[in-house]
Amino acid sequence: MNRSSLEHLIRAASDITGDREIIIVGSQAIHGSLHNIPDSAQVSFEADMYPRNMPEKYELIEALLGEESNFHNTYSYYAQGVGPETAVLPSDWETRSVSIQNASTNHASGICIGLHDLVLSKYAAGREKDHIYVGEVIALGVVDRDELIRLVDKMPSDRCNHDHIKACIHRDFSKVEFSKVISKIARCEAVVVEMMSRIDPEIALDLIELKDNGDFKFEKVLFEKCFEPHEANIQSVANKMDRGGLLHINELRKLWEKAKSLDPNIMGVGMVGNLVTKAAALDKNKDLPKSSFSEAVSNHAKDKPGKSNEPKP
Repeated sequence: MNRSSLEHLIRAASDITGDREIIIVGSQAIHGSLHNIPDSAQVSFEADMYPRNMPEKYELIEALLGEESNFHNTYSYYAQGVGPETAVLPSDWETRSVSIQNASTNHASGICIGLHDLVLSKYAAGREKDHIYVGEVIALGVVDRDELIRLVDKMPSDRCNHDHIKACIHRDFSKVEFSKVISKIARCEAVVVEMMSRIDPEIALDLIELKDNGDFKFEKVLFEKCFEPHEANIQSVANKMDRGGLLHINELRKLWEKAKSLDPNIMGVGMVGNLVTKAAALDKNKDLPKSSFSEAVSNHAKDKPGKSNEPKP
């Protein structure tokens, strides 16, 4: 369902009920706040709504605009008449509502619950499709974790578990954040291979082969081991990344540390001894200045007791 379809339903619901204010709850309420909406909302053919001033007339909406009605058969989308109690919302949800009102609605007002209230209502419903929807909304970056946590306490405690919802919020934000970090890291993998190929084509071939192994992490080789000989190529690679709109190599290390903090299991990867040995054995262009990246890696290695930065024989 798109926005124009929802506007049509608002107009029809207003005409049928005689109420100029129609409350929109459920996934289609997102049209009030966003134009770029999640895929899970676009595939839906229904909008949940009720007349604000005559809520008892929701049954009229269901009968004349609902599933399998003449309206549905004509336009392929429909309204689901619901009661005000259907969506579990914070007590002050109306202060954050967004109105759709224009010529397409015949200037009737479609009052859509706000994004944070919509997400919380989905958490309260708790179905699998609701969790998918919430994950997509969070990934858009349009809702704030702290605001959601704050609003949970305004939801009716007899209809939802506050602690459970808060735990779900923290879990889903961490998942989305981790996914974004890993996505950014993946953008740099080609540059990492290029950097290695300039040092030793054999190493680059090893990395390309290992890339197909899901348990192998480029970043673990880069940031968990000290590769002193790399300083000859770091700056040119970093410049390429900057010019191409990619992340600076130094930022990649920060992302790797962030990924480890979000998911410690990412560290459960076996190292490839011969790859490390070959890289450490290379000792070229020592008189070139070190980049901030090589210094960061060196300092990281020095912080680890019992570790030596000297190449292995």
